[in-house]
Amino acid sequence: MSFKSFSQTNTESKVVLSETVSREVIKDLVAGDACKKISALKSEKIKNLEAIITSKDSIISAQDKYIDTQNEMLDKPRKIQFHGFVGMQGRRLRTEFLNFYARGMMSIYKVNVGLQYTLIVKDSYAFTAFVEYKLF
Repeated sequence: MSFKSFSQTNTESKVVLSETVSREVIKDLVAGDACKKISALKSEKIKNLEAIITSKDSIISAQDKYIDTQNEMLDKPRKIQFHGFVGMQGRRLRTEFLNFYARGMMSIYKVNVGLQYTLIVKDSYAFTAFVEYKLF
């Protein structure tokens, strides 16, 4: 069995193909159409991946700016801070067991240095010097 085909765009000449050649031509045309579809899908996928990469780059850029800002803050010299406190402490909630105190303190980084004056209700007092390190 043989198939004969001709070109409809050029009506002046006819092309006659054998069955095996026409089958191969059809296979090539179908494969070409499939390749065009695959190419279009791959192009769309590449565009999507480029958009994802662009968004990731902008996130990384924002993180780099944030890290730079944090590093600048860490590199700045710290100011010495002064604090004062007054308070009361005791073993029981009765006035004869309460102690009143005043504390002056200087803070540098995580270290506190200061003096404390304690007035004990039973007519005595005490001065205390202290050094503290802030753990958290």
